[in-house]
Amino acid sequence: MVAIPTKAPTLAGERVTLDQLDESVLDDYWQLLNDTEVARWTGPAQTFTQQKISQWLISRPQQDDRLDWAIHPRETGAFAGEIVLNELDLETKCMNLRIALCSEFQNQGFGTEAIQLVCDFGLDVLGLHKITLGVMTDNLRAHRTYEKVGFQFVETYQEADITYIAMEITKKTSHF
Repeated sequence: MVAIPTKAPTLAGERVTLDQLDESVLDDYWQLLNDTEVARWTGPAQTFTQQKISQWLISRPQQDDRLDWAIHPRETGAFAGEIVLNELDLETKCMNLRIALCSEFQNQGFGTEAIQLVCDFGLDVLGLHKITLGVMTDNLRAHRTYEKVGFQFVETYQEADITYIAMEITKKTSHF
């Protein structure tokens, strides 16, 4: 049985701490959503108002089918981005992973460690059998990061004229 806590637990690594995403990071989250480098790799997005984003952030701790974390470098405590387990499938014990890092925090290992922490939690603590994700085919930096953690290629697919690679990780394929 996979039981999702209503509040994302704090996960701490050597370089990052992940804690519940909520309205306390509204200004930084708004900047993340408007970061052109982040938008380039996360694909087409809706247009949101700051008020809608605030309401959405307030609702994050009360979800029972997903977990949303804010990523903070331990050294500074700044908001570096978000990482999410969503799309819970209780039948297959599977969830999807999504991550977005602010431009100034990319290429420093924060994303890799955050992904490792979340996959470890999902596979070992929640008891998931599999974690999946989709990544644009030309996002080579992300491919290397996911493969480093243990994600493996599943297939390619098209969505809104963009080609993605579907990847997955299971307890057997994880590198941690």
